[in-house]
Amino acid sequence: MAGKAAGTRETVFDPGQRLPTATLAHFVALAGAVPDAVAPLLADDDTTSTDLAALAATWWRIDLDQAVALGARLDAVRDIDGFAVRLDRLWAQACATGPVRAVLTGGPAALDAVWLARWLADQGLLETVVFDHSQWRAPPFDWPLRVGLPLSAQGRGLAQTLRAGWFRELYEPVVLRGDEVIDLLLYPGSLSQALRSARRSRRRRAGAVVVLGAFNHPAGLEALRELAWRLEAAAVVVCGLEASHWPQWFFQLVAELSHNLPIPQAAFEAQRRAVFTVEHPEPPVVLCDMDHADRSRPIEVARRLADALRQQPADHAVTAPPEVGPVADATPDRSAAGAIADALESAAEQWPWTSETQGASLLVRTRHALEQQLGAIELRRDPRFHAATARMEPPEAETGAEPPTPDAPAEPAPPRHVKFDLWPPGATGVPGEPTPLAPDTERRLEVFIAEAAVAAQGTADQPLDERLLPPSADGHTLTIVYCPLSPIKADNGKPHIPPPASATVHLPPRGSSTRATFALRCGASVADFRARLIVLHAQRVIQSLLLLPDAGGLLGLTVENRYAPGFESPSADAPADLAFLINDNADGVSGLTTMAPDKASFLTPDGLKESITQMRKILNAAVQAEAGSTDLRLDRPELLDLMRQLANHGAMVVEELSIQHSLAQLDAAQRVQVVEAVDQAYFPVEFLYGGPAPEPGATLCPSAQAALADDSGAVHDRCPHRHDEGHVCPVSFWGFRKCIERHAPNGDAATVVSVPVPGQERLGPFSSALLAASDRAHDEMEGPAGLPAAVGARLADVTTVTSWADWKAQVMARPRDLLLLMPHSDKSSVFVGMPSLEVSKDELAASNLSEKYVYSGEAHGPLVLLLGCSTSFADLPFLNFVRRFHLKGAPAVVGTLSVVHATQAHRVAERLLELALSPGAGTLRLDEALLRLRRALLAEGNGVSFTLMAYGHSAWRL
Repeated sequence: MAGKAAGTRETVFDPGQRLPTATLAHFVALAGAVPDAVAPLLADDDTTSTDLAALAATWWRIDLDQAVALGARLDAVRDIDGFAVRLDRLWAQACATGPVRAVLTGGPAALDAVWLARWLADQGLLETVVFDHSQWRAPPFDWPLRVGLPLSAQGRGLAQTLRAGWFRELYEPVVLRGDEVIDLLLYPGSLSQALRSARRSRRRRAGAVVVLGAFNHPAGLEALRELAWRLEAAAVVVCGLEASHWPQWFFQLVAELSHNLPIPQAAFEAQRRAVFTVEHPEPPVVLCDMDHADRSRPIEVARRLADALRQQPADHAVTAPPEVGPVADATPDRSAAGAIADALESAAEQWPWTSETQGASLLVRTRHALEQQLGAIELRRDPRFHAATARMEPPEAETGAEPPTPDAPAEPAPPRHVKFDLWPPGATGVPGEPTPLAPDTERRLEVFIAEAAVAAQGTADQPLDERLLPPSADGHTLTIVYCPLSPIKADNGKPHIPPPASATVHLPPRGSSTRATFALRCGASVADFRARLIVLHAQRVIQSLLLLPDAGGLLGLTVENRYAPGFESPSADAPADLAFLINDNADGVSGLTTMAPDKASFLTPDGLKESITQMRKILNAAVQAEAGSTDLRLDRPELLDLMRQLANHGAMVVEELSIQHSLAQLDAAQRVQVVEAVDQAYFPVEFLYGGPAPEPGATLCPSAQAALADDSGAVHDRCPHRHDEGHVCPVSFWGFRKCIERHAPNGDAATVVSVPVPGQERLGPFSSALLAASDRAHDEMEGPAGLPAAVGARLADVTTVTSWADWKAQVMARPRDLLLLMPHSDKSSVFVGMPSLEVSKDELAASNLSEKYVYSGEAHGPLVLLLGCSTSFADLPFLNFVRRFHLKGAPAVVGTLSVVHATQAHRVAERLLELALSPGAGTLRLDEALLRLRRALLAEGNGVSFTLMAYGHSAWRL
């Protein structure tokens, strides 16, 4: 069978170039959408139970990573001609009921995704091709459409053309000068020009962005994603049209949208129908949130209009527009507006949506008639869709832009601090002068956030860093947790620590927040009083503060730590399901504050610190025994015993947590944030065990291998042994089931921890590395099997150094994507009691580890792999090496909890590089990547997988 020319882009799916182009396109679509139906064909078996006909009735979801994985198996197919026949037969079955519309997900970093979408569409296989996107902040369309154009010569000219164009009652063109919410933002230019304009601007909100000109940006799909997130848009369409086609294309788009089509389908139809002077017009490239596209159809706007009518006061007189048809009489339970709303919903179902623009015209006329009687009707009442927070600059000069008259610069908002007032129980009015705490008394604590000048009995010593909050014109809902840390006497006379309490406050864009109220109880000793305030947004900690009395008993408020959530990043929007704040209480016993969406709890379980110590000892012994072993199986006795031991300790901690938080809630949490309030307050959340504590003779779960290989979690969820004490299940450990984000303590406002921002979210693509290793790892650094050779086989630019001086010189000379260290940690031979890292018999004391060893000032720092002996723990506080590398400029640091051998570190480094360079790695969040790495290592029988942990924001992507 004829192949393709060497080097074509199709070879990413067909490495051996064995399938003709049309058949390969069938393969990509089917392998990504229904892999279970394609896999048997690769083994000469064309039987399948997949309901293929159902695919054509909905949007296909094509997983490009899955297509690449199956494509790697094409070379093993002996009868490629027979396979092609079977595949084409399968395609015919899949498309039997209608045209195919597809949403593309995943894909290797090297894949030219834009070429792929156009290639699939050009083959005539797919009617519409969309890249998957998620953006809940975007405003849904509101008919008539509000269409924005930039303040430039081209923008004004196009706006003038549109005002004289077709279907004028369905849209209103607006030349943008200020902060506005736009349904559709049109860029009369190329993608590069549009992105440059968006990068120079502050934020503006648009439901969808249409770039009418060329797709000429080298970043490809990532450029679309950046444009979407800078404008908080749910869709980006790049048309690739000549300027002469722009007006006709827009008019056709409006017509197609009025037919109740979602914007991706409407864009493809507009391209086919409007560009009729071009024989084979290029299809558009579309990035879209399909939920938003569905919510923006005009029939959904009609339903929202009906809902708005039902909210009208019952005494408002309103007459039904003729477009809604017959209206039932009002009743005591239904107002006149409510009756019209019911009639409107019923009529909208019957309006002629597919007849030119008649359905949308009826909607617009109905709305105008109602607003003439009731005034403007707001259909975006969801606060997520309220007004924008920024203005957009005009496009670059080469687009013909004319600079607008500059606005006076907005006066920056004054910084705001967390504040508190203390009241006697039941007191009202204005709180008086601060009074000292008294033993065994209760006060009412009111916490709020306000400018420094606002009077309060106590004000935090540092402001709340509001740059850590996502932009919003309406302010934010924050959670305040009050966590007592000192005991009071219970009714039975025994001392106990009161449980934490949480409350929400609303922080407006300016001014003071609402107040959160708590009961503050002081025990017998005022001097021992201690409490913590924690400020969270979307279940993520952004600041912790300590309430402590001075020598006179007056309370003060001190910022303990600040954490940068990186809200500017697209991937940071997912809130945490659970947040843990780890600290030491006044008696030196580890304390654990757990914050779930419904409540907070504080736990100081007896023996927790001892349990952590025992887990480390167990892990150390097991990992040392594993070093150099060639018998690495998941079911080997030593690894099974390690899992039984850790599972018993982890299950006990989960049992303690379940006293305040249900087991179902703990088990369902997929994203966990771990915040360390003080140095050495480490809590091994990775070892928590969600199943029952295994019995002494518990065997490995029969589903273990399959569960570790299943990223969806379905195998584990359906496993009949997951609640069986007679089996130990690796995926019941949180470290092999949940995405975990860990933050080091950082109370220094001058320390800026690197967080992702739009356009700079990837730690990779990895092309350069700097390596160094302990003299004890000499054998692992030499020869063709050594680590430098293994890294060099994957990366083009690899440098190995043999001293810390050379290391620092290389770091400062030029940036690297990856810093890979296999050091030995021990006490310094120069500074008494000081931990140090040794490479090639050269020591670096922890106190000498500065930014110059980590970061040369590039856009973001490197990923650091610190894989050595006890690199995550030091006996002295403040000297944890993994934390220090993170706080000195590394956005993410992967370290080890226990002593590891050089061979094990070598294995971890290789697996991580394989993952980082694998198809689709560029879309993996850091926490997701570490989860996959742990699972892959454990599936191979590597106990070292239990030692891996990382510091850094989870929204970083490989």
